[in-house]
Amino acid sequence: MHEDWKVVKLSQELFLTHCPNLPLVEAKDQDNKEWFLLGVAIQTEIDKKNPATEIENSTTEQVKKIYKSWAGRWLLIGNEEIHLDCCGLLGCFYTTISGEKIVSSSLSILNELGSPSDAIVELKWKSAVEWCPLPYTRFRQIRKLLPSQTLNLETFEIKPREFIKVVPNLSYEEIKEQLIARFTCTLNNLASLQKKVFLPLSSGRDSRLILAAAYRSRIKVHTFTQENPLISHADMVVPPRLAKLSGYSHQHVKMRKSSYSKVKEELYDLHTGEDSKDVERVKFAYGQWSFCKSNQIVLRGGVFDLMKGTNRYRKLKDQNELNIASMLKLNGNEKKYEAYLWDAYSEWKQWVEDHPSDGLDWRDRFYVEQRVAGWLSAIEQSLDLTDIESFYMANCHHVLSLFISIPDEKRRTFQSYEDLISLMHPSLLKYPFNQRNSAFRDVQSRLKRFSRLTLKEQCSKVIKKIF
Repeated sequence: MHEDWKVVKLSQELFLTHCPNLPLVEAKDQDNKEWFLLGVAIQTEIDKKNPATEIENSTTEQVKKIYKSWAGRWLLIGNEEIHLDCCGLLGCFYTTISGEKIVSSSLSILNELGSPSDAIVELKWKSAVEWCPLPYTRFRQIRKLLPSQTLNLETFEIKPREFIKVVPNLSYEEIKEQLIARFTCTLNNLASLQKKVFLPLSSGRDSRLILAAAYRSRIKVHTFTQENPLISHADMVVPPRLAKLSGYSHQHVKMRKSSYSKVKEELYDLHTGEDSKDVERVKFAYGQWSFCKSNQIVLRGGVFDLMKGTNRYRKLKDQNELNIASMLKLNGNEKKYEAYLWDAYSEWKQWVEDHPSDGLDWRDRFYVEQRVAGWLSAIEQSLDLTDIESFYMANCHHVLSLFISIPDEKRRTFQSYEDLISLMHPSLLKYPFNQRNSAFRDVQSRLKRFSRLTLKEQCSKVIKKIF
């Protein structure tokens, strides 16, 4: 723990330590119970107060229900319990060390505090296992809380909490109206924090929908695009045009070879405990977040895949039954890890069967409780190294419940994206989504990525292709 970290006494035997940059709000409920809200939580309903005021106006039992309308990345501690944001983007790892119960957002810290051990699973970006299935972690003695669970800090007892579920008796028109109302309310409340807001733009659907919502809300945002080894030509040329259509500035953040830092790459691995091996590791090593200063917010587009039903309609379209073999295929599988991964998925499968959620397909739940709470949450923890404060306007129980209530044909075809954008900022539909590179552009991109490899890595790749 650094000397400048803050210490908060939660109870006679419970203490909270956190870095000084982490937002923390304290509030007492109507039963005089203290609650501590970490991170950024924003109200999505226009007729409700901000989270702290809502806590103050609620009983202890009511607090567990009112946060269903909060968006963002946050964690709530109170009544000796931990409650995660909807998808667990501010993750919660827990373990027992020498009889002491310890909880942290950092897997690396917990492993170092105990008897440091080698990870059971090695992660690889886009080539094998990308995250360790929850509630397991890469270290056998450490576990991670699922979004559908709460954790008692005194006993470490796990309890189920109400999860996202289909909203009955809503027409498609009503769903669209409610989503737009929540997006607009969320962004206006976010703007009231008086912080500079950035929006990363691509040629894809998620960032364009957020851009449309920002335009509809009339809030000021600064758009940018970060170059990366896999970036397409469309992701280079479309974003500045979208920004211009919306009256916003746009910045292209290049990946310069001269900016690469081995020290930063090693710091990233140390901070995350190598729990994230995604493109953000590359961006951090190349200093691509240095343009963002402290006290600034970045609107991130994760979690929206639930509106597409990617797992349900494409990756697992024929797997109606909860199936561990299918899960292994989704997250990559290596024989040397198979037994451990199988045990992890078996435990999650049992939890899902014991605690179902109304109308929530297991493939959609896999996306939220595994892909988002495992893979994306680890990325977000890695970005705590930077000065940015990530914000997810879709990371809200009520918003995701609306997503899964969208008629199947609208989710399957991505039509809901176009319908929402056309209602908020129709001009953005002028440009196609995710247009593929031409054959020439694809070869050009591959050569560019190849040139960034060391000679040893280049030789290794050539040998693999030949043999």
